[in-house]
Amino acid sequence: MGRTDETTEGAASEGYDPFSEAVMAEPETAYRYLHEDAPVHFFEAFEPPFYTLSRHRDVQAALLDIETYSSEFGQGPRGRPWREDWRTRRHRERWGG
Repeated sequence: MGRTDETTEGAASEGYDPFSEAVMAEPETAYRYLHEDAPVHFFEAFEPPFYTLSRHRDVQAALLDIETYSSEFGQGPRGRPWREDWRTRRHRERWGG
């Protein structure tokens, strides 16, 4: 945890990348950044782009809201090829991104 401030600032200024070496080396700092500064994070630099929810109440709400959230495209970021449809538009309208 010694580099927390430096790593968190870097994550905020350069954009959070869940696949970066810094995040892999020190995931607790990235999780702290997500929880405190970006509880709903849209990661656009991946195909297909995806959202990360880091707070329990947001994850719970998403799991219970089957009208808005779906596992139609898989359980992880490597689901079927991403396409813009009513669900992804609804996500963008609700969470930004």
